[in-house]
Amino acid sequence: MTPDWLFQVMWFGAGVGGTGAIWYFLSERNSHAALWTGFATAVVFLLAITLHIRNDLLRKERQPATSTPGPASQRPALENLPAAVTPSAPQRQEELKTDSQERSPAENETPIMPYPPASTPQDMTAEQILPDPAPERPTIREKSAAEILVNLEGIKLPYQFHGKVKELYLGRWTREPGWQAKVHDLPGKLSAGYWHCSFKEVGSDTIILASTLQDISMLRRGDSVTISGKISSVGPLEIIGLEDATIRGDKVPFP
Repeated sequence: MTPDWLFQVMWFGAGVGGTGAIWYFLSERNSHAALWTGFATAVVFLLAITLHIRNDLLRKERQPATSTPGPASQRPALENLPAAVTPSAPQRQEELKTDSQERSPAENETPIMPYPPASTPQDMTAEQILPDPAPERPTIREKSAAEILVNLEGIKLPYQFHGKVKELYLGRWTREPGWQAKVHDLPGKLSAGYWHCSFKEVGSDTIILASTLQDISMLRRGDSVTISGKISSVGPLEIIGLEDATIRGDKVPFP
């Protein structure tokens, strides 16, 4: 997996190239250097997003292997348990009779229950019968991808931008019913059965990079879809990444 310090260096380099170096060369009327600086900044930025997606995929592949217990750990060691000894009925009656003779008259008035009664569904409360509700996943307030970028306007320094994105958006889910978008580029297939595709949000120029387990091979440029998922990255160049995305449209069957 790509280390975090390399991401910090790449974001810093992209921020310096995109905010300072290009304007410096333009002020010096050096269009050739400004063009190469912009090209290098875009390459570093896209490389950082690709490595982020790769880290997320590697992390998902490791989780099932480490969280699933083996069959040997699930099997209880029954052979090591001591055998239960159940007293006979006459022996239990003699023990109860002896105990009643040793107790005081006030204690003898209390009925003796050697075994607790089994609870029935009629005796159980609604909280005991119904299972615990599933926890709600965190969801952002914004209704569109463009609204996210509007909230992040004015943050110039790359480390402040990345910190605010991590604090407010990373790991949170989009609001239902999702974002309206059109296919910007043809889909491609990643490892472990994942598909990825880039979309452009309707009403803005925001690019949405989505990865999903759905088969989206039937999508073509210009197809209208609705996208929802978990935010994995937000870039300063109007690019937002979604993982575990759900894509709905005429060409994509609903999973």
